[in-house]
Amino acid sequence: MKHFADRLAAADPLRVDLAALPDEAGEALAQEILMQASTMENETTTGRSRRRRGYVVALVTAGAIAVPGIAVAGVVAYQGMHSGVYGDGGEAVAGEEFLYTDAPEIVGVIRELTAEFPLPAGASYDRLLARYPMTERVLVQRTALGQQVQITAACAWYQDWLTGDAGRRATDQHTIDAVATWKYWVFAESGPTLPERIAAETRSGKDTTLKQYLAANCS
Repeated sequence: MKHFADRLAAADPLRVDLAALPDEAGEALAQEILMQASTMENETTTGRSRRRRGYVVALVTAGAIAVPGIAVAGVVAYQGMHSGVYGDGGEAVAGEEFLYTDAPEIVGVIRELTAEFPLPAGASYDRLLARYPMTERVLVQRTALGQQVQITAACAWYQDWLTGDAGRRATDQHTIDAVATWKYWVFAESGPTLPERIAAETRSGKDTTLKQYLAANCS
């Protein structure tokens, strides 16, 4: 964390000091702001469900770091979207730049990403796009933003399958089968991934894992 803070301070004339920021701060803020996972009242509280919810959240926390805002006459100052700081491996994507989420230009990046993942009829990315630009300054890589878009798209397709008739489910299954191959996922588990397990169940008409995913991530 200290190494990253030194690089960020060198790249940013505002000289934001991250040395005093706990290592957990970036992850905690990313979980709260970037994921905004559902806590539905009727959600099961078994250990298995908690593990799955935590796993999905973990997909989007890599590459997101909280940065204290610099107040200037009541306004948070920034220098556009580009931080000039790049990931060097570990939890960050090596060679990929960190972007400021409070910069208006970030909306264009998200719109580009949404074009990669079409939605079923009647669904939209409006709620996701409405979160940006953020009022909080967060450094995030394009891959993490892509994961947010993928989660939104997966939610739309899973919901469409769940509420559809036999014909719609058959059509949606092609996309549900492809969800596991979407390029921005970073899977930490071995064996079948969560999207693969959902697809295997929906092919046989089952919806247990799909409903758990919707309850945890798609409110």
